[in-house]
Amino acid sequence: MQLDEKIEQGKVIEVISFNKAKIQVRRGKQCVGCSQRSLCYPFGSDYMIIEASNPLNARVGDNVEVLFEVVTRNQAIGILYLIPLVFFIIGSVAGNYLNPLHNKDLSGSLGGIFFLIISFLLIYFYNRGLVRKKPALQPRIIRIIPELDKNDKGAGEER
Repeated sequence: MQLDEKIEQGKVIEVISFNKAKIQVRRGKQCVGCSQRSLCYPFGSDYMIIEASNPLNARVGDNVEVLFEVVTRNQAIGILYLIPLVFFIIGSVAGNYLNPLHNKDLSGSLGGIFFLIISFLLIYFYNRGLVRKKPALQPRIIRIIPELDKNDKGAGEER
């Protein structure tokens, strides 16, 4: 599985534990095809809240850079569109064939919807389990961005 790396800047809004933090990140155009979007919590159209590992012990209010290692767009499309489509077709055919409601159209439709929901749940839990197994897939803070003093135009020091 080929991974791409993305670096985003955000602000720490909550420290969950000594090694995790919630970060407010501006929503970018790459969010649409991101394989890790189930790890973030959309909050309006301007920004999102993500949970990231915090090896640098960033504090609330710190501006940080966050590294995302994401699956390539083609793999994400395959997972998010093709798997649910296959499950929907299997559910529709099975519902139509088994006909538990004594109405082939209704049985096929409800079977397809039921299998579609199952496919999304499987993808969700698979993604969560994958992140737990491979911590490198967890977004992580890689740098605390120093705030510049209003009178100082030079680079500040990192802590």
